[in-house]
Amino acid sequence: MRQIVILVGAGLLALGVASCPRSASGAALPLVSGNLQIANTFLHGDAHVALVGDSIQNTLVGAYPAVWKVDRWVGETTGADLVTNGFGNTGTATSTPLQPLPSFVSSFETGGPGSTTSDGLNGISPSHSLHWTFNGQSASSDTSASANRYFDAWLTNPQNGTFYPGKWADRSDRNLNAEVIYYANPNGTDKGLFDVLINSNDVPVVSQPLNFHSAVSGLQSTTVTFPAQNWSSTSPGLSGSFRIAPGQSPAAGSNAVLVGVRFYTGETGFQLSDLHQGGVGIDYFADPASAPQTAINQYVNLTDTNMMMIWIGQNDPGKYDGAGWKTQMQSLIARYKAARPGMQFILVSSYDTGNSRLADYAQDLYDISQTDSSVLFLNLYEQAGSFSQIDSNYLVDHVHPNLAGDTYFPAQLESLIESAATMSQVPEPSSGMVLLTGLLFAAGRRVRRKCMGGGTEPVAAD
Repeated sequence: MRQIVILVGAGLLALGVASCPRSASGAALPLVSGNLQIANTFLHGDAHVALVGDSIQNTLVGAYPAVWKVDRWVGETTGADLVTNGFGNTGTATSTPLQPLPSFVSSFETGGPGSTTSDGLNGISPSHSLHWTFNGQSASSDTSASANRYFDAWLTNPQNGTFYPGKWADRSDRNLNAEVIYYANPNGTDKGLFDVLINSNDVPVVSQPLNFHSAVSGLQSTTVTFPAQNWSSTSPGLSGSFRIAPGQSPAAGSNAVLVGVRFYTGETGFQLSDLHQGGVGIDYFADPASAPQTAINQYVNLTDTNMMMIWIGQNDPGKYDGAGWKTQMQSLIARYKAARPGMQFILVSSYDTGNSRLADYAQDLYDISQTDSSVLFLNLYEQAGSFSQIDSNYLVDHVHPNLAGDTYFPAQLESLIESAATMSQVPEPSSGMVLLTGLLFAAGRRVRRKCMGGGTEPVAAD
């Protein structure tokens, strides 16, 4: 790196002209670009983030709460996407449906946004959904919260230590909220109950009737508020528990379809929801057939999402060149902008796994960030290193992270976010620095031209 050191008055100003980071396509791209203030909001503001991605996120989501240095965690949406796994803990856990299934349940199934359930429901949500069908049998008359239960969604005890900088949901001096997000439909049962349990499997701190029935199908929610409590060391944590009301008989063929439970404080800070789906590419999320616009609108509204982090692409090189992929990404961005005016986006270029089209996709994201003020681009493709380096140290199968990668990649992502946030806070130069800034900018452009082999700007992939 070449460094220019200039004395300004009594101070010392050191400005660097970096050597040229190069993608596999030969394009020199910055590590961060676009609206840098988005990174500052992510770490220090009111960022309710929904993560879009593929199976690379299966294990990475477990490390994010421990790595992302956000000022204050204020919420998470638990569900089939955001779970505890062997490589980390998001602080949430989704219980597998209780086995054996209760006598009043005839079947259980789970599916992604584009799947169709056995009773013909599809396009439910941009997230996974959990679907129970009932057989007309009666629940027992036992009034205990542990009776007739068919599902739990938790904030788990490890959450106390993994959420930076500490406990966000354990204080007893404010209320917490639990919002059940479900797919109401004409076959939905009206016999449900939702319990919040803390330090007990039997005595709810709050219990709420839950009606899945609606003449008009779509995502709806029910919210309960309750005093926060400290969790004992032996407690399973804070549980949102689903059961059928004592002695009630859900109609044969009726259902309960859940998307998740959003636990939140109602304060300003960081919230995480997760929409990743293994084995899919950009078109899965951009195609209205997978997730209708109405479902996206409802999900964004119910989770109060105001920022999307999109990290996708590993499954796309066999289908899209750079120009085609860019069109798909712009379509996806437009869909979430339509869902919420003012939506902001963090676009992450996936790390190098040996296919040159991933470099083209990084170029696409950079190009988008140069023309769309709602976008921050993070160049993980360059930041994470070469494929040979990554494959030797951080991948288990040439694509997915191994145990070391589950901490390495989140740390690289955090570094990029921190860099962008720091750069966003650099004060504007004084009038006396305008000429100096222009000279340095010109010097940087000369280096850039040299790196690019003559062109003054990167050549767009399309």
